Amino acid sequence: KIRIKLRDTGYGVSEEQKKIMFEPFERVGAESKKVDGAGIGLTITKYLVEMMDGNIDLESVVDKGSCFFVDIPIYEEAVVQT
Repeated sequence: KIRIKLRDTGYGVSEEQKKIMFEPFERVGAESKKVDGAGIGLTITKYLVEMMDGNIDLESVVDKGSCFFVDIPIYEEAVVQT
């Protein structure tokens, strides 16, 4: 598999917030800030990653930032002889 990581030094999220992070229309942390968006970006991303037999998750520390990661399996190309 291949792992892609995206790290930020933002606000971070708590364990409780992490549980709902990928739910549609949840805008974790945006309640008290003027942040545009509908809250579906991570939901769509999760759906697409899972369609590729992958996984998406994050590690986060409040007031330190987060690290999102995507794991996608790598398949060997099948050789078909005719």
